Amino acid sequence: SRPLPGSAKSLANLELLLKLAQYFAMSRRTIVAALGLVLLGPAVANPEVAAPADARARGLGADDACGMEAGDASGSCAVSALQRGSARSLEKDTSGEDAPRSQSGADDESWVWSKEIIDTQMRADRWNGDAFMQALTDTFAPRMVQHCLRYNAFFWPQLSFWSEEVLRRVEAVPEGLDVQTQQQLQDFSRNASFLMCDFWFDPRKGTNWSEPVVEYMQKVRAMPNTSLELPMLDGWFERSASRDGMWSGDSCMFWASSLMCDIGQLARDLRGNKDHGDGLCWDQVQTPPNGFSVFGVSMQAERPAVKESDADFEHPEYLACQEKPLTKDLLMEYCPMFGHYPSGYMNVTHWGTAWAVGSTQRAQSLTCQKKLGIPESSPITFGDVTHKAWRAENGGVKLMSDPPADYVPENFFSMEDSSARTAFTHAVRDAVLPVLTPNCDPNDWLCIVKTLGQEGQASAAKSGKTVEGPSAKEIFAMKKKMDDASSED
Repeated sequence: SRPLPGSAKSLANLELLLKLAQYFAMSRRTIVAALGLVLLGPAVANPEVAAPADARARGLGADDACGMEAGDASGSCAVSALQRGSARSLEKDTSGEDAPRSQSGADDESWVWSKEIIDTQMRADRWNGDAFMQALTDTFAPRMVQHCLRYNAFFWPQLSFWSEEVLRRVEAVPEGLDVQTQQQLQDFSRNASFLMCDFWFDPRKGTNWSEPVVEYMQKVRAMPNTSLELPMLDGWFERSASRDGMWSGDSCMFWASSLMCDIGQLARDLRGNKDHGDGLCWDQVQTPPNGFSVFGVSMQAERPAVKESDADFEHPEYLACQEKPLTKDLLMEYCPMFGHYPSGYMNVTHWGTAWAVGSTQRAQSLTCQKKLGIPESSPITFGDVTHKAWRAENGGVKLMSDPPADYVPENFFSMEDSSARTAFTHAVRDAVLPVLTPNCDPNDWLCIVKTLGQEGQASAAKSGKTVEGPSAKEIFAMKKKMDDASSED
């Protein structure tokens, strides 16, 4: 419903991808979701990009990326699921850690979720049986782990706070809780996951969000353990400029909701015996000068980007609020799913490690999961790439009143850097083409399109469809348009 931000080349890139999509038997919203995946996802997302993860360019809203073809169920933002991916197989020295985790746990059905459950969570029907989408999934999923790691490192203060708030409420209700209480508990956790995944809902000092966010967090912290309803976000948050920032990525919310118990256990372990009294502590920690950056692009337009490096994991300031450091090794150990997914799923060799069998953390996490109905009742990945704080449908939340009729978001993410505008194109070329078009020169567009087209035609044939790809003339015309738009790019 509105164009991608950036240069004319960005639009030409999208035009080319949409045209090629006809040849690949892929829907337009699958392609646009893929753009969002690589540039934004998180996060965390997913952890995805985020997501998870699940993060997104402000110009690609839920309505835009996933509402373009309401009748297309087969490709509904299919690639957003890849934000949960990770393919880490690094060996780490875990000696000296107070809470060792099992390096396997794959034989423990109480911990590793069944394929039926995780297929439902990931909505695997979006790629199962489709050669092109399966290849895309297998190629991209293992590349997403960096965003789980970096998202956790960057936004740990809000992940820590909200997961512990959920834990204390979970522990206040008895086992065998009634259906109504469990639903209230699940709603509280889902709402908390939204606030864990909103880039701007950060209590650290140094931004215009700090004071209102801290005030809200203190209000929640002062509530009794039995309070299962978050107060509405009003006042300052209802300003148009603030409302523009009240969104969270679906992949990140899926991750946070599903792993709330494990994140809370980790936060509690790291905090140790630090007693914050009536304060938050995190509001005394300085906000980083840079924004959360993915592929060298800041997802927070008001802050500069940084290139990814090990410096992303250096946060000694967190020790003001916890006894133990949040290290890269620790993040690599549990990201992205604390071992709840089996090795090899989505071509990922390492889904994190479980709490050690017999440990207090494991027992408490399993009890917490049972009370929250995880994984059977944990949210799946939804069609919306992002959720807004006032829209509860499709896995969203209702933490704000509806905006006024004349509300129009104004502060969109803008990709000024040419490398950011072409990050998706480069990622696809570098990751997918060697796998799907091994016999084509990277600059031989005709060979690439023809080879990919054969995959698309084969996929379409299974559904009784016929697709016709762009002609060589059209391909070169679009390529010339891109070249003319910005020779620098």
